[in-house]
Amino acid sequence: MSSILNLSDSLNGQKATKWGPLVWYLLITTTYYWQYFKYYSCQHSVLMEYFSLYLVLIYCRFCRNSFRDFWFVNDPRFCRKPLYEWLLWLHAKVNIKLEKPVFPLDQVEPTFIEPEKPYWERDQVSDHWQICYFTNLYLIACNYPPKIIDNEKCRKIQIAAKRMFEIAPQLIPISYLRHVQMTYPIDEKAFESRQSLFRLVFQLETTSNKTSRFGEDLESVAKYFECEYRSTT
Repeated sequence: MSSILNLSDSLNGQKATKWGPLVWYLLITTTYYWQYFKYYSCQHSVLMEYFSLYLVLIYCRFCRNSFRDFWFVNDPRFCRKPLYEWLLWLHAKVNIKLEKPVFPLDQVEPTFIEPEKPYWERDQVSDHWQICYFTNLYLIACNYPPKIIDNEKCRKIQIAAKRMFEIAPQLIPISYLRHVQMTYPIDEKAFESRQSLFRLVFQLETTSNKTSRFGEDLESVAKYFECEYRSTT
């Protein structure tokens, strides 16, 4: 029973270091885009909810605990700074805790000024951002309970995951990808187990790119993420 109730620890430590930069890029660029380029007043509540879901869904136990600690020390819902600056503050705090370099704000400000072709629609940027986006979803799936049972903790994770898959597409800065992801029909059964959620992410990526970067085999995806995605009983 305990193996079903506990969140996976397969992404702690070294593996969190491996995926961390991709997820930070996703979070920082998404927030920057909506805050400085688009309709921030309309999306602020969505962004705030998006970040609050990571209190439950962060895939590394150590990262999740740190995120919770920093969140309650400086709750972004009551922070006077823009959400983007709060996120950079959070990143700096994490780097200090991990004894990594911390850079002044003016050195990490993204150079996203739109040139002739919008930054977000450039092929290289679009490809990299999509990798970060789907990597984040795969990691959430890897850390999902092997099977949802009638337990408060499992239900809390399930509710957070459902909401994540509802609102994350709304925040995609790449227009065609946002449209594809927002219009994809998601079956409620996708949230019944780790395996079904893993398969959903695979389908979402394949639908957006016509093919998966891992081929047609879910096993190859699981191997790449070093994740046991199959449900257990």
